[in-house]
Amino acid sequence: LEREFKTTRSCRERGIRIPEDLAVVGVDNNRISKYITPTLSTVNQPKYTMGALIVEKLIDSMNEDQFSDRRVFKVDSELLVRSSSSFQRNSS
Repeated sequence: LEREFKTTRSCRERGIRIPEDLAVVGVDNNRISKYITPTLSTVNQPKYTMGALIVEKLIDSMNEDQFSDRRVFKVDSELLVRSSSSFQRNSS
């Protein structure tokens, strides 16, 4: 979240308007993201599901003869659109 704070502050200092000139989106859906100004659009990742999947695969790999360090896991994420990316331009 620190990176997003620095980005929004830097934009304000340079006269760049969020979201009119630049959309800002964070990752991890930090609780504070909905209380800062403008409220921060973010990607909500299922951390519990991700952790459980990793532990399950780690246990599976300990039971295998060979350990593979190349594994791809896909989990569903959700984009939470808030005011930092929801500006709508006039179509004229």
